[in-house]
Amino acid sequence: MVKEVITAKCEQDFIIESVKADKRIDGRELNESRVMHITFGKTRGCVLCTLGNTRVLSQVSCEMSMPKAAHPTEGSIHINVELSPMASPVFEAGRSSDLGIELTRVLEKCIRDSHCVDLEALCIVAGEKVWSLRVDVHVMNHDGNLAECAAISAVSSLHHFRRPEVTVAGADVTVHSVEEHDPIPLSLHHIPVCVTFALFNSGQQVIADPTEAEELASEGRVVVGVNAHQEICMMHISGCTPLQKEQVQRFVELAVNRAKYVTESIKTNLQHDEQNRSSKNLVGFAKDLQTDKILAVQIRPQRVFVPPPQVSTEETVSTDKEVEMTDEISPPEKEVKVLLYGPKTAGIGEGGASQWETVDLSIEDNITTSVEKNIDLSYDDESEEEVVTLGAEDLQIESRESDKNDKAKQRLSRGWYAKDAFFGGW
Repeated sequence: MVKEVITAKCEQDFIIESVKADKRIDGRELNESRVMHITFGKTRGCVLCTLGNTRVLSQVSCEMSMPKAAHPTEGSIHINVELSPMASPVFEAGRSSDLGIELTRVLEKCIRDSHCVDLEALCIVAGEKVWSLRVDVHVMNHDGNLAECAAISAVSSLHHFRRPEVTVAGADVTVHSVEEHDPIPLSLHHIPVCVTFALFNSGQQVIADPTEAEELASEGRVVVGVNAHQEICMMHISGCTPLQKEQVQRFVELAVNRAKYVTESIKTNLQHDEQNRSSKNLVGFAKDLQTDKILAVQIRPQRVFVPPPQVSTEETVSTDKEVEMTDEISPPEKEVKVLLYGPKTAGIGEGGASQWETVDLSIEDNITTSVEKNIDLSYDDESEEEVVTLGAEDLQIESRESDKNDKAKQRLSRGWYAKDAFFGGW
């Protein structure tokens, strides 16, 4: 049985009242979307898209297969959405949910049914062999608006993917490796984008890019799939709120503006990635790990041997008697080691061992200190306090004679803990 999301009634009421006052809990405007980031992996077709706290990772792969009998000159594309417990505690591994099925249908309508990918360009031999594309969408963190984040990640991975070069000689089909021939990019006609809206107050108030809490408090959702050319690719409505014609037109206008911005962002990120790959710079997730912050990737220090300076200086010290002093500085016997820990960070020498809170044990383990039993104790009858005076001659060092001295030896020689935690004791 699929787990259900449990939310507090007071939290839902707070979100509804905030939307009625034209405010949102994260400070955004009603039509404002969260910050979007697109990161490309080192391998082709791997894209991580973040929309606020929502994270979706997509990977595209291909293989040769038989075409369908109805379309012998067209390839195929399959979309698989995985909702793992890592994204949200309500998801269960190996079990499909209503949200997963809904998200898969939305992506298929937006990408495959809108003919985003040129399927005829995937044909190798008509009626015999075609390329079959597979888009694996992994939801890494669920914080609302999975449709838009997953669509951006899937479309970006299709643009970033490269298929192998193929040579056909009669009935022989040869697939070349990357070392032999450069891979070929896919042919895409347009970039469809899914834009999500949440409905409140019987559809009278609408917010864009809702979070998970706002989706649970809303009366329904509308997902509009459009591209930058103002073409509607799909529309998905969930909930029981009726919509007017004017509201649908308003949704399309807002979705087109959002699609233009997302399309430009995807093209810009693709150009930057191509420039980094052509110049052999760091690409993929490894580039994002190179930061100068604390607790970032540790850079191993590099040892640089600097030759000792050969300096001879003459210092003139002026005193009351005007005495001249001349000193010659002899070079050090050992070479100076300069350690480079990172950008603009260096150190001279490795330093010694840490002396932080160390215990100085000057007495050997086989020797203990004891106090003689015949200690001179002086008592004052008029005072209730006990005064004990110990002199230097009262402390003697002797070898172990009894079990009591052995326990005293353990306490003094081992510091603040007993040598035998079970039988030594205190």
